[in-house]
Amino acid sequence: MIVTEDLCVLLFNDLPTFGFVLYYSMNVKKELMRKFSIKIENVWRYDLMKVAIITASTAVYKGEQADNSGKVIREMVESAGLDVVFMKALPTDKTVLSTVFQRMADGNLADLILTTGGAGCGPDDCTPEATMEVIDRPLLGIPEGMRAHMLTLTKRAMLNRAAAGIRGNVVIVNLPGKAGAVKECLGYILPEVIHAVEVAQGRK
Repeated sequence: MIVTEDLCVLLFNDLPTFGFVLYYSMNVKKELMRKFSIKIENVWRYDLMKVAIITASTAVYKGEQADNSGKVIREMVESAGLDVVFMKALPTDKTVLSTVFQRMADGNLADLILTTGGAGCGPDDCTPEATMEVIDRPLLGIPEGMRAHMLTLTKRAMLNRAAAGIRGNVVIVNLPGKAGAVKECLGYILPEVIHAVEVAQGRK
C-alpha cells in the first residue's frame, strides 16, 4: 500500500481537541485553558496513566474482522484503573505504525502504548520492526517473560516476535494477536508494565 502523510494525520482526527480532554499532559493543560478558556476542573482525569491501544491488522482496519483483541485489552486496563485515551485499528504497515507510535510518544498523548497483532511470522507482520525503529531503549524482559509464560501453555509461543521498549518516557509493548493469548499475556505482565511506566516517568 502507498502510505501518505495524510493517512497518519487522519488517524489523529478522532482525538478530542476541546472540552473534556482525556489525554493531555500537565504542560499542555495550561495551553488548553488559555486557548479554550476552560476551567481546570474540566480537564478531566489528566493525572491518570494514559493508555493507547493499537490493533495492527489490515483486516480489522478495513472492517472485515472484529477487534476482539483490542476489546480485551481495553477491558483489562480499565479494570486496572488506567485511562484508555486512544483505540484504533491500523493496517499492518511499518511506516504507518512507526509514525503513529512516534507521534503519540513525542506528543505525550499516552504513557503506555499497547499493540495487538502483527507480531507473528506472516509476510505482512511488522509490528516488532515498527516498534524497534522508534524506541530509544529496549525492554527485553517483557516479551521474554510473555513467551516464557506462554510456552508453558503452547509450544507455538516461540513463534511470537513481540518487542517492547521506551521512547522518551513512554513505554510501548507488543501483545499477541489472538484475544485469548492477549488475555493470558497481559494478565501476566500488566503489573510490571505499569511499574515500568512509573519508573520511566520518574514516579518511582
